[in-house]
Amino acid sequence: MNIKPEWKEVGCEDPKTRLLAEIEVEGMPMHLDAIQVEGPRDEDLLLHAVNDEYDQIVSDIQFIEDAALRTAEIGGREYLIYATPYGR
Repeated sequence: MNIKPEWKEVGCEDPKTRLLAEIEVEGMPMHLDAIQVEGPRDEDLLLHAVNDEYDQIVSDIQFIEDAALRTAEIGGREYLIYATPYGR
């Protein structure tokens, strides 16, 4: 499955450093958050965020054991993407 959501640019100094989108998975609405990072796409290496939100995001998702952090290219930039469900 290849999902191409409609991204909204919401970064502070550079709007393209953070993107938001909404999707629905099996009837559950989800927020997609894309944080621009710098560094190689190798999940074993530490990625550094362009903005200051990366540290908070990584601490928020560290409870997921054995999760590999990888990036995706959107518009020529590398982003860490994660999804969170939200209520209706």
